[in-house]
Amino acid sequence: MPKPSTGTSSRRRRPKAEIQGGLYLGNLASINAKSANPDDAWAFIKHLNSEEVAKFKARSQGELSVRQKFIQPKDGATYRIEAFTNVKAYTDEVSEADQELYRERPNLNLISELGSYLFQEAADGKKTIDEALAEWDRKGNELLQKIKQNPKGGSVRRAATLPGRRSIGHEKHPPGCRGRISGGA
Repeated sequence: MPKPSTGTSSRRRRPKAEIQGGLYLGNLASINAKSANPDDAWAFIKHLNSEEVAKFKARSQGELSVRQKFIQPKDGATYRIEAFTNVKAYTDEVSEADQELYRERPNLNLISELGSYLFQEAADGKKTIDEALAEWDRKGNELLQKIKQNPKGGSVRRAATLPGRRSIGHEKHPPGCRGRISGGA
């Protein structure tokens, strides 16, 4: 069981990941609607998606096949392909209620931006996770109170200044905007 935090200022560093994940869609094939030989084009696409080609690609490329029966661990590696195939896709949908809330209080995104900034500092070893959480709690609640008092005001954005930056969220505004948003002082 992990030891509870004592509030000390020790810095914990996490090693950088040596492997990153990603998704690449390549080798896509399509047929032009005005193709002179649509039957031949369809035959070629069927060939590209055939079991024969899938089996060949599974042996010769450093990619996972879409056909699970051809996915074989190499050199003693073990993995569970179900982790990639049996999960529900993440959707970044925002509910109608959340959309309305963000229209009424456009500065709410500052709280998320503050959290991202503080956790990046923790990832960089400038703060501990406990320090980042405590600061996010304190500064986030201060921002919430300012947003509550002035839902659309630019003074909230100006108050959300971080070291090395004019204000949180400034990068979303055009040059010369100075982090102000409409409807505020």
